[in-house]
Amino acid sequence: MIRQKLLEIMEYRDMSQSDLAELSGLSIDTIKNLVYGRVADPKLSTILPLCDALNCSLDYLIDRSDISVQLLRDFPKHSINLMHAVIHLEYMLQQNQTAPEIQMRPVFYPNTFPSDTMQFDSCHLGYMDVSDFLISYPGEISCGIYIEGNELSPVYYSGDCLMVDCSHHPKVGQIGIWYHNQRLHIRKYYEDEQGGGLLASIFHAGFFNPPCSVRGYDCFGTIAGVYRGEIDFVPPGFHGLR
Repeated sequence: MIRQKLLEIMEYRDMSQSDLAELSGLSIDTIKNLVYGRVADPKLSTILPLCDALNCSLDYLIDRSDISVQLLRDFPKHSINLMHAVIHLEYMLQQNQTAPEIQMRPVFYPNTFPSDTMQFDSCHLGYMDVSDFLISYPGEISCGIYIEGNELSPVYYSGDCLMVDCSHHPKVGQIGIWYHNQRLHIRKYYEDEQGGGLLASIFHAGFFNPPCSVRGYDCFGTIAGVYRGEIDFVPPGFHGLR
């Protein structure tokens, strides 16, 4: 429903109903009707001025897209560069893919990988062919994360590439990647006696971090397996990515 998206972006932009009416050229009564859900199916002639005033796409306002144009513009420069690089890489691979059975996925090579956390202040970008793995894997492989160093041994070793399924939340006992405090954390998912989610270290006896509540952690994806085939890394500076 438009009302929910409208309220969401108005709050983000710190915009009042009067502000929106002035910027869009719509009457304050029209804005109130939308905000309070009195109009379930507004006309396109009403929606388009709202998009212009809120600086968002039509798809975002009618809930066909999760990311608004303005939110994208507010991302750090490196995040924008990374998205452009991944999109360009995916397009390049698709254009050059001659065999339909080949399934290429982007690979991220983080600049730091201490213990079971990582950050993406900068990273290298590559690609891998996951065709053989997808034959038996029921889900989808979204990307890979390359590991350098043996800080994660004996679970993962230097040179391993973690294949990440971003379409599924980890089940109990599975290892996932979680976002918290500007870091990505590799943790195993459990449930406590009350059914609440817990994230535990992948190391025996929680060597680095004790178990913690999943509350406040956003799931990036489930680690579906380890890719140990050839990885082709693109040159530094590829399409604006440092």
